[in-house]
Amino acid sequence: MDLEPYLQQIEDGVPKFGIRQHLSIIPILDGWSSLVLEVDGETIFRFPRFQAVRAGLEKEAALLPELTKTLPVAVPRFEYVFLNDPHPTHGFVSYRKLPGVPLDRELIRQPLVIQDLAAFLSALHAFPAEQAFRLRVPRFSPQAWRQRYCNFYTWIQEHLFPLVSERPRTRVRNVWEPFLDDETNFLFQPVLIHSDLAAEHILCNLQSGRVTGVIDWEDAALGDPALDFAGLSYLGELDSLRAVIHAYQGAVAVDILEKRAAWYSSLAPYYQARYGLETGSLDHLHEGLNAL
Repeated sequence: MDLEPYLQQIEDGVPKFGIRQHLSIIPILDGWSSLVLEVDGETIFRFPRFQAVRAGLEKEAALLPELTKTLPVAVPRFEYVFLNDPHPTHGFVSYRKLPGVPLDRELIRQPLVIQDLAAFLSALHAFPAEQAFRLRVPRFSPQAWRQRYCNFYTWIQEHLFPLVSERPRTRVRNVWEPFLDDETNFLFQPVLIHSDLAAEHILCNLQSGRVTGVIDWEDAALGDPALDFAGLSYLGELDSLRAVIHAYQGAVAVDILEKRAAWYSSLAPYYQARYGLETGSLDHLHEGLNAL
């Protein structure tokens, strides 16, 4: 890929960094929403592709310095923030790369990792909601949260149902409608959540068996705490997930967390299919539809 436009942005925004004098500039993520460059294995530059993503980075820039004071694990500390360019695809943030490797099936079995994940989620969900709201974090009432998923289900019916037969449509209805119709699933107290706590966003130290950091906070919101447990379930280590939930200190019953986290984790194929339709990626679309 052509990195020149991104290097020029860095050169214009941070001339003292001397981007063209660095030996290694590697794109480590070329995604739908962002491009991420790693420079000399030490510095991360993130470039938003859309205005909504840029707004998410602005939110991170406001929120992360406050989270640093309260969380038991590290989060990115933005050193450079250039997000004021009127061009919708121009702008970036930069921070020193956090140490560690992404969480995997082996690491999540480690007792200290389970302990650290529970402590991290307990502290995150206890962060003052009003303070988070003042820091540009969007707030969803339980009713608005339910409507958000009702809207997604409507989208599924309009865009995915025409692509599949009646049998998978019935399975989809059986996933969505009982959950959305059960008012007890929306009696939660909104808390600050990461909202995209997939394994690749949780960094661990292989030697110490501890969680070292959590990255990519652009989707942070005030919403259902159960969503932050859903990403852990993708690893398939359900005993470890239950151990994290049991060690969690939030004010939500264990069985309720497990139920709602399981439902959120079942939605991955729908997001994958939606990503495929919106980006024109037939591979993602077919994988999502096949999973249904």
